[in-house]
Amino acid sequence: MNTEKTKKNKVYFTFKPSYSGLTDQLWQFQSVYRLGTYLGYKYHHKAFTTQRSSSLPSHSKLIPKHGLIPSIRRAINERIIFKIRKQPDIYDFLGVKDYLKSISEKIPSGQKAEIIIELNDRLHDDEEIKNFDQLIKHVREKVDEFDYLRCIIIITFKFNTGRIFRKIINSECLTETSALDFGNAYRLKRKIEPLKYTFNKNKIKVLVHIRQGDTSVIETPWNTYIPVLESEEMAFTEFNTSEEIKTENRMLINDIYRFCSPFFENIGIDKLSTKIFSDGFERAFHAIYAYKEKLNFSNKQIDLLKQHQISYTQKAFGNFSSIENCKLIIGEEIEKLYDMIDSVFLADVVIVGTQNWMIPKFLSLFFNENNMPILVILYKVNKPHLKRFGMPGNNPRNIYVDIDNFDIDQITKQITKVLT
Repeated sequence: MNTEKTKKNKVYFTFKPSYSGLTDQLWQFQSVYRLGTYLGYKYHHKAFTTQRSSSLPSHSKLIPKHGLIPSIRRAINERIIFKIRKQPDIYDFLGVKDYLKSISEKIPSGQKAEIIIELNDRLHDDEEIKNFDQLIKHVREKVDEFDYLRCIIIITFKFNTGRIFRKIINSECLTETSALDFGNAYRLKRKIEPLKYTFNKNKIKVLVHIRQGDTSVIETPWNTYIPVLESEEMAFTEFNTSEEIKTENRMLINDIYRFCSPFFENIGIDKLSTKIFSDGFERAFHAIYAYKEKLNFSNKQIDLLKQHQISYTQKAFGNFSSIENCKLIIGEEIEKLYDMIDSVFLADVVIVGTQNWMIPKFLSLFFNENNMPILVILYKVNKPHLKRFGMPGNNPRNIYVDIDNFDIDQITKQITKVLT
C-alpha cells in the first residue's frame, strides 16, 4: 500500500486515550502513531495522563465504567483525588512526555479544521469498518470532506475501548517508519534524573510481581472466602472454601510461593537479590465495605473485617518475608510503582502470574525480544500466549510454568542457560 499524498491540505494527527491504565494507553498510542505515519500525516503531541491507578478503591468501585454521567463522575473523582495526592505524572517519570514532545510537529498558523475519529465498537459494528483497508479508506474520506477549504487538518484519534482497532492496525501496520523507542526514552530520563532504587548489582536480580488488589480473594475472620473481581459472577459472594472459587487465571500468593521457593533454593539464595512487588489488599477490603449490603454484613462483621485488615498483608506474605535477600514492597503508593518500573529495567528475571498482564505489556512496549529480562509466566490449566502482546512465541526468554506440574530442575537449567 502507498502512503497518503496530500497535495492541498497539511494533515496532522493527535491522540486521546481511553480511561485505562498506563500500558493500555501506550498501546493505544502506538497504534495511532502507526496509523497516522502510515497515512503520511504528521504527529502533533497533546498531553495525556493516566490516573486510574490513583483512584481510591472505595471511589472507583462505585462508578460504572460506561455512560456519560459515570464519565463525568469519574472525571470529577479523578481531579479531586489527583489534587489530594499531588501525584506526579507517570509519563514524565517514564520519559515518555519528553520523548513525544521531541517527535511532535508544530502546527503552523492558518485556517484549521478539526476531525475526531473515535476508534470504538460503534465504528467497527455500525460503520462496518472491519479491516485495515476499510479503516484507511474511512480516514481518507473524512479528510477529503475538507479538501475544498485548503486548510490545515487536525485529526484526533480517540479511543474508548480500543482493543478491536489496536488489533486491526497492528496486524497490518508494523513499519520501521512508525517505530517508537519508549525504552531509550526511559533510560535517557534516568541519566538526567537518576534514582536510588536498586538491587544488589553483584547478584542475580529477580523481580516477582504478585497482583492482588481488586482481583483478590479475601479470607474473613470467620473463615469464609470472598472474591472481589467485579467482572466475575461470583464476586462479593461468600464461599466456605477457596476451592469453590473456580477461575484458572487467579493466582493466590501461595501458588506463586510454590514456584519461587524451590526456584530460589535451586539457584542459591546467596546468589540472588530479590524484590517482591504487590499492590496488597487495600482495594479488596474497600470493595467489600462498599458492597456490604450485597453481602448482608452487619456492622459487627465490618468492624471485625477492619481489625482483620490490619495484619492481613503481613500474614498473607509471611512465607516470602522469611526468605533471605528478599525485599517486600507492598502497596499502591506512587513511589512503589516507580521502584517496580525501575526494577524491571534492572532485573535479570521477572516472575509473574496470569492474574495480571501489566508486566508483559510493559515489556512489549519498552523492550525488544533480545534485551528484555527473562520472563517467567506462572499459569494454571491453559498455557497463555504472548503473541497478543506483540511478543514472539518462540523467544527463549519467555518461560511458561504450569504451577501444578513443573520440573524445577529443568526450569532452573533453562533460566541459567539464558542468563549465561
